[in-house]
Amino acid sequence: MARKPAKEQGDTLRIIIDSAFALFGKFGYDGVSVDQIAKKSDLSKGAMYWHFKNKDDLYVACLKEVHDIFNRYVFSAIAGEANVSEALASLTDGVDTMLHDRLVMRGIAGYWLEPSGRADKRRIDATNKAFQDNAMTVLGSMFERGRSTGQLAFDENPEDIARALMALIENSVLTLRRGGAEESRHTSQILMKAFFRAYGKGLAPANTEEFGSQQDSGRIAV
Repeated sequence: MARKPAKEQGDTLRIIIDSAFALFGKFGYDGVSVDQIAKKSDLSKGAMYWHFKNKDDLYVACLKEVHDIFNRYVFSAIAGEANVSEALASLTDGVDTMLHDRLVMRGIAGYWLEPSGRADKRRIDATNKAFQDNAMTVLGSMFERGRSTGQLAFDENPEDIARALMALIENSVLTLRRGGAEESRHTSQILMKAFFRAYGKGLAPANTEEFGSQQDSGRIAV
């Protein structure tokens, strides 16, 4: 079979990934078959296997898309901010923007469903671990930086605080299954505010719409 022109190959690849991304996002690994992806893509299974060796290959490609979304909107922005207050502003702004991404709005909760034994779990787990390790490094560094500069005061291990904050960030997209972007955004604002207030002295302002926008150079106790 003659190979298609590069642009046509790229277009077909994007169609497959977009179709699979939406299906996996709703139903998880086990709830989706290659036949369903081919049908949604309006392609033959042969065309699917031209681009992907198997279902695991396609799932991991989509999983990396999820990670890229989080990195693009949230973690890259945090990593680029030296000031902790500005980093927190970038975090909340990034989560808000992420909730309106077209792929996220379709629903991505399915990627948090544990695949069955039929999946290449070692490869999937390794892909997730690489993402989680990077996220924990970025968040942990932010808290360490805040403590070393006197902007933050806490007794807990920075990794534990980072892990808790990561859970709240993930929750913001998981709640999209039950409601729309605005409801999820409102929920995430409340949880973020409660998270920082739980440590004691009110990092978040009274108005959650302004959370993260403070440019207070003083010590922030969490």
